[in-house]
Amino acid sequence: MAAGKLVQLGPGASVFGYGRDSGGKEQERSLTDQRAAVLTYCAQQGYQLVHWYADEAKVGSDADNRPDFQEMIAVCRQERPPVAALIVWDLARLSRAVLDRQFYMADLRRRGIQVASLKADENIAADNPIGGVIESVLAYADEEYLRTLARNVQRGMQASAVQGRSHGNQPPAGYAKTFIEIGRHRDGSPRRVQRWVIDPARADLVREAFRLYADGAGILEIHNRTQLLTYYSSYRDFFRNPLYVGTVRLGPLTQQDETLRIIDDTTWQACQARRLDPIPPRRVSSPYLLSGIIRCGRCSYVMWGREMKSNWQPELNRYNRYYRCSNSKRPGHYCNTATRCEPVDAQVRKEVLTRLTSPDHVAQIVATMAERAAQDPVPALAASLDAAVERAERAIANLLDLAETGSLALPTIRQRLAEREAELADLRARRAAVPAARTAPFDAEQVQARLLAFGTVLGSDADVGVLRRVLATVVERVNFTPPDNVEVVFREALGVE
Repeated sequence: MAAGKLVQLGPGASVFGYGRDSGGKEQERSLTDQRAAVLTYCAQQGYQLVHWYADEAKVGSDADNRPDFQEMIAVCRQERPPVAALIVWDLARLSRAVLDRQFYMADLRRRGIQVASLKADENIAADNPIGGVIESVLAYADEEYLRTLARNVQRGMQASAVQGRSHGNQPPAGYAKTFIEIGRHRDGSPRRVQRWVIDPARADLVREAFRLYADGAGILEIHNRTQLLTYYSSYRDFFRNPLYVGTVRLGPLTQQDETLRIIDDTTWQACQARRLDPIPPRRVSSPYLLSGIIRCGRCSYVMWGREMKSNWQPELNRYNRYYRCSNSKRPGHYCNTATRCEPVDAQVRKEVLTRLTSPDHVAQIVATMAERAAQDPVPALAASLDAAVERAERAIANLLDLAETGSLALPTIRQRLAEREAELADLRARRAAVPAARTAPFDAEQVQARLLAFGTVLGSDADVGVLRRVLATVVERVNFTPPDNVEVVFREALGVE
């Protein structure tokens, strides 16, 4: 490869050499060839190659992640650089990104270090009036090469997908890999590629897992019934993989292949809605009345509801249910607090129902809330601000009337009007910050009606989810201490504000 001569660089000058390749089998000897070419050039010109820097298998668009390149730049940025020039195979070795190449070449030249390429047409004379334009065009061409290469790769992936090829070695659960013939090589041998197909033996398990998830089942239950994946955490990606509805992802592109569909659109959408739901499904669908409310009176840990598989209840067609302290399985701790669900649930419902239906208790609650409402400063503050806003609006209207009649000098009116408008804007902002819901007057009858509604629900055979929501509204927590001590801690004013 011919090279243009460096200007103002005499024999014996010290130079750096830099090489880079992008990796892959096609470039196995790229760095070796680059170094040999630079050494040959230096010998021809009488230059001394002080050091050879090289980055193997590094892309040209990311200069920050090339260790040797950054080390070379750091040496060149010394107060007295040890070399007069940097020699490369071509300028694309420095960078294929326009901004990076322009920045580093300008930085080196500003420090008195020339940059030369072994491609003669890339060496621009210092006195060339359009040298900067030519270098920018060359840098743009190298960057466009990267973009074209990326487009070609994506197009190739999409074309191979149309031919039936699958990218990746391990297919997801429910699929198996096979090999298909898509043509012939130049030597006549068959060209075979990997292809994913639905695995009939496991596709039904995939459908069962998605159905259970859409119906609200927990990950543990799904895993126990399907055994599809090794780890519980893997189900998160499993339920959001669009391949199960036939959508193949090819980098930023997608390809629809109905032959790979396992899940119907309705089930898929139900699963995605649940996956994106911020409310934990376990709490919503829990069959335990005090889920999230009951705590251990010994160590204050939450108690979990669970079924004891050794105790079957024929009359209820299920196993016995227990609340058990979650501290029982923590490393280094042990608490054996446990109790059957039915007695505790019945006692809590009875105590809360008594509070919500007893005339004495209801009267006490209403009186407490009325007293608090009377002491609440928010309504008084809201009324005061409303009055101030009204006065400011009247003052502005009066100033406008004075301006029309000419009773005051115009400069005086303008100054006062500006002051009043600023005051009005401040008052309106302060009034907007006062919560409007709390300015409503206290309504004792409304409070009594709500308490009665809560009591009616608790005394009924409503769904356990409805009962749990009512309890969570009025009960802060339930403390259970063996053998049978149940303490119900109510929310302040029973949470009926």
